[in-house]
Amino acid sequence: MEDATGQLICYHDLVMLMNSKSTARHGDRARVLRFLPDRRKLVVQRVDGVWTTEAARDMAVVDRSFLRLGRVVANGSGQVGVVMSTATTLALSDEDGVVVANGVPTAEVRWVRELCLGDYVVVASGWLGRVFKVIVDVDVLFDGGAAVCRVMHADSKQMRTLQKDCLNRRTNSCFYPGQRVVDGIGGDVFCSALWLKGYYKPSYVEGTVSKVHTAAVLVHWVASSLSWSTSPHVKKPPPAHQLIDNVTFFCPGDELSSWSVGDRCFFRNTCSSTTNNAVGNNPLLLERAMRVTNTHTTVDVAWQDGSCQRGIPSASLTPTLAMHWFFPGQRVVVNHAPAGADDDNNVHRVGVVRSFSCEDRTVRVAVEECATEMEFSAYDLESHDAFYGNIIVRHRQPILYGGYNLSWVGKVVDLPCDDDVRVKWGDGTTSKVSLDEIAVVKHTYVAQMLQEIGHREATSSAANTLYSATVRMTKWVGAFVQAVFRLVTSKVLAQDGRYHLEPAIAEASSSSDDKVAGTDDKEEETSDVVEERMPKTDANNDIFNFPQFDVVQSPSDHHYLDTKELQAPSTCEHSRTAWTCFGWQWWALGGRRTMTALFFFDLHLPPSYPDSPPQVSYHSFGLRVNPNLLDSGMVCLSLLNTMSGNSTELWSPDSSTLLQVLVSIQGLVLTARPYYNEYGYAAHVDTPVGHRNELPYSENAYLLTLQTMLHLLRRPPSGFEDLVRDHFRRRGRHVLRACEAYLKGGCLVGTLDTEAKATEASSVRPSSAGFHLALANLFSRLVEAFINIGAQGCEQFNRLRVSASHY
Repeated sequence: MEDATGQLICYHDLVMLMNSKSTARHGDRARVLRFLPDRRKLVVQRVDGVWTTEAARDMAVVDRSFLRLGRVVANGSGQVGVVMSTATTLALSDEDGVVVANGVPTAEVRWVRELCLGDYVVVASGWLGRVFKVIVDVDVLFDGGAAVCRVMHADSKQMRTLQKDCLNRRTNSCFYPGQRVVDGIGGDVFCSALWLKGYYKPSYVEGTVSKVHTAAVLVHWVASSLSWSTSPHVKKPPPAHQLIDNVTFFCPGDELSSWSVGDRCFFRNTCSSTTNNAVGNNPLLLERAMRVTNTHTTVDVAWQDGSCQRGIPSASLTPTLAMHWFFPGQRVVVNHAPAGADDDNNVHRVGVVRSFSCEDRTVRVAVEECATEMEFSAYDLESHDAFYGNIIVRHRQPILYGGYNLSWVGKVVDLPCDDDVRVKWGDGTTSKVSLDEIAVVKHTYVAQMLQEIGHREATSSAANTLYSATVRMTKWVGAFVQAVFRLVTSKVLAQDGRYHLEPAIAEASSSSDDKVAGTDDKEEETSDVVEERMPKTDANNDIFNFPQFDVVQSPSDHHYLDTKELQAPSTCEHSRTAWTCFGWQWWALGGRRTMTALFFFDLHLPPSYPDSPPQVSYHSFGLRVNPNLLDSGMVCLSLLNTMSGNSTELWSPDSSTLLQVLVSIQGLVLTARPYYNEYGYAAHVDTPVGHRNELPYSENAYLLTLQTMLHLLRRPPSGFEDLVRDHFRRRGRHVLRACEAYLKGGCLVGTLDTEAKATEASSVRPSSAGFHLALANLFSRLVEAFINIGAQGCEQFNRLRVSASHY
């Protein structure tokens, strides 16, 4: 989606509304929140926090404050670079719209809460962690200041705000000074609060927020300054709960923790405002927050040709995916395994990037072990060590620093073309360090971190009540899940009309005739109803002649099997029974580009289901084949509450179903054009940026899908060994036929028909040389793997293995 000037619009862009009737300074500014399906309109948040729907042609992009160190960007000519540093200034006004200050550096202000979700913090004991919850205390005024109470650990359930806004909750508190609030739970909140002045009266049902105090945070610890030590004491992380005075801010967590219009803030130095200074001396007075009305961001960029450019306006750059973009000086790993090699035991070569061909997707690499330069496919490379923006910690420190010295943690700011990297440390100093002196802290998305932490907490809290509920529900849930799978596959898979449906090869694992208390025969009725709705197909067509669905309960390699045992050893036997009874594995076919691939998922219904969504984990083998399927196995879907979405897109206990989850994964996640599933990239459809980036993304997705096939053949999920083997015995030749067409004809990925023949769209643009290099390597390994399992008609491709190696 493009603005009035032809500039691509991205999520979180600051835009100027050309038809705005606001007379206030910067009153025409707004932040992009969401794109509507018609791709002509979008939802924006104005300076006052109100959401409105605007036409793309009636706005212009003016700033991108979300750009961060390490972000890969492209300019108008398509040249790609990486952000080396950013500088953002703010325009501030009071609640009445009166200008307070312009050009204020972000370092001089803070949000209402002192820390944000996902922020990196350190403690004096030398641990680095990420904030996953901020705890605030709120002071509330009554009768114009005649009485003041402090609500401890306040949240939106305890108090309701009368002025509704839609600000970014990642950075903004639910409460801010000047806001009118009411008791949210029937009078108990203010009555039980700490009264700083006066005393509680039943008439105090509505008050004004005077101050918001950040009391404490919950921290997920990720690294230690003493990681090199052998002492067991220094490796034990501190408690998750930390008072705010015990932690020191290091850096924001990700791009969503960026300044935007509408944000409430204060000056860090209270002397910058006489009002704030007076409040600092008297905590009972009303503290007025300022509002951000405009942002201006400039960036320094290192381009792929080795040049650097400073002070570039952020709006002139377009963010792009960092996948398989490489830069001079970057250290990479060559994942180029020969035929017959095991990926798990293959020795990977390390080298330094010398040059990168954007058009061919090939990279010149100085390989360390042979001291020569070689050309590789960009798809066979991955970043080895530190990259721009990576957070690192020192392996060894000659002196154990005390207090809050931050010289042990830093960010990579440059990659010289040698074995060193330039790091800006937490204490403000910058120096070059050898790669063997540092360790890179693995970055995870905030949503992924929260899911992992929330999963453990839910597991622990349900330890004592899980077993009894499980006994009552096991029988009918098992039948229900199987019925749902029949319905899903009949609705989704049969749409093509080429699927032969066979009876399930696994039924509910219950051989006893005894009925569990509280159950009846309704599950049999449900199963029969679903069977009647299954479509009829031609039994002679064996292209997709495999079971319509398969459910395996309690497989030994289930993702959720042992979690409970680790959390609650005292209830190990009962809780494990609960977990195994509520865990299933299931498989699905991919979309058109990956129609011969199998995708496996572990499904778990937690004790809180259906109040909370099911838990789903993908068998990734460490590969990210889709934007919604992370290499960790996390499935990013708003319906699973693992990514943001509208209220109608999130899980609802009243209306959401398991069927919706399965259909969403089958139809929305396993899509034919995965590039546009990336967060914020749906707006790239039918734009020059989208066309430029979709090709390498699709090529990489296809190669990763082939790698997934090899992993499945070596390590099929427990209970599905026969299905995997039988599927590839039937479909192996079709996989190889498609590879042959891509290698010989240079067809565009995803344009072959179901018989792996070229279509009219195949010649629109050729696939890249780097794709051919990577595919030739995989082709030889696939031929060998399929022949080993006796795949039909694969011997004929043996003759191509030698010629493929010359690509």
